Amino acid sequence: MSKLLKTLYDVAEIRCRYNRVHEAMFGFSARRLLQSMHPPTPEGTAARTEELDQLSSQLAMARKELDQLGQADLAIRRGREIQGALIAYIDALNESNVMLRAFCDRWQGADSANATAEHKLRTELKVAYDDAVQYHKRLGAQLNKLISTY
Repeated sequence: MSKLLKTLYDVAEIRCRYNRVHEAMFGFSARRLLQSMHPPTPEGTAARTEELDQLSSQLAMARKELDQLGQADLAIRRGREIQGALIAYIDALNESNVMLRAFCDRWQGADSANATAEHKLRTELKVAYDDAVQYHKRLGAQLNKLISTY
């Protein structure tokens, strides 16, 4: 099996794990509604940030693997195009991951004494994060379309 396809599957696994952290932070459910009435525990936030750190390092390793692919690995149909699209997707997903990590840090370091400024900063972070998520989703759709013609 091509190393390109192996890396593609690895990145899909990383994205699934990233989505679990995203849903834990922003997903809507009855449990999430109950949790919103109480501040997040430091242990829960620390576990999320640790998971996001691991995902960043795994994305970096996947990026490195893609950069080191040989001609034989790219000999599959549209191999170079898939490689380029996957590199762009990894970079975009990593940017979303980094922004979610910043949001987790901001949430953990909440200061109730300066609530207005904190709320404004969180809103700005959410807007930037949403832009990054939408971008990596668009690249993911393009990558899926490319793979479907493989």
